Amino acid sequence: MPSIAFVPERIDEWAYWITEREKVRKAKESGRAPPYTKDKVIAYTRWCNVRRMDDKVSRWLLNNWYTPGTYADYRTPLIAALLARMINKPETLSAIIADNRGGFTKWNYDRAYKAMYAIKDTGGIVFTNAYIINGASGGPKIDQVLNAIRTCADNCDKRASRYVVPESLQRTAEALHSLPGVGSFIAGQVVADLRWVLGDVNTGWWGDRMSWAPPGPGSSRGMKYLLGMATAADMAGRGNDLKEKQFLPALRALVELAKKHPQVGPVFKDRKLEAHDIQNTLCETSKYVRVKYNVGRAKNGYEPMSRYNSTQGELDI
Repeated sequence: MPSIAFVPERIDEWAYWITEREKVRKAKESGRAPPYTKDKVIAYTRWCNVRRMDDKVSRWLLNNWYTPGTYADYRTPLIAALLARMINKPETLSAIIADNRGGFTKWNYDRAYKAMYAIKDTGGIVFTNAYIINGASGGPKIDQVLNAIRTCADNCDKRASRYVVPESLQRTAEALHSLPGVGSFIAGQVVADLRWVLGDVNTGWWGDRMSWAPPGPGSSRGMKYLLGMATAADMAGRGNDLKEKQFLPALRALVELAKKHPQVGPVFKDRKLEAHDIQNTLCETSKYVRVKYNVGRAKNGYEPMSRYNSTQGELDI
């Protein structure tokens, strides 16, 4: 991809989604009664926030699960992040640390197994549907996830520094992807959490936070749409994703555009957005286009008057 040229009209759609979604967040958090927008597509569809760390589950994790600034090594926060994003449900995570309200401090397979099966056996929901787990050897999902994390914990026991590369989110994600049961998508979500849990960016940590984010199917479709490589109808399809070597230069160009854009720029500055946030807006833009042009539907609708349904995880208006 020798040069990056976005379609102006489509950049306008992307910018519109960002600014309108941010208005909804501010209106809701101010305590104002709905409706929060006159745009019915945005009002009746579930969306992630423009800034990933403004999502409900991400905020809960930072306040209740992680303990930034207290870790003596990399092993505990790594296991915490793997559990957090493979399960992604605060109620389940709370049950795992029921005897330690200070957050996740120690990996205990038996405790996690007992807590998760207690929820399942009483008809509760153990996982959200926000993230798809990289399948392992079959069998119950609880067993798959916990066995994968147990294997990761064993691998990380005295070698956790092998999987955390302080200066690079990308290299950390690549290292985590080598762990059994950790797909590229989950690895990307884990490093997106670790960026806020480990290290200080002012001292050289996570130096690529403005230039790298893991490409996924939704963000790839959104990027192709902005580049004029896909139509609105293509937003409902699958396959033919951009390769990382194509996606990343375009993402970097979009980050730079976002900083200077007359509508997006103020949001970028106010929310201190990073590359992962811009990547996330691409996924949501592809969904917005799909619903707007009636070429597909959103996975989850939203009733503005209803209370937050925690089973939907990150996908909350």
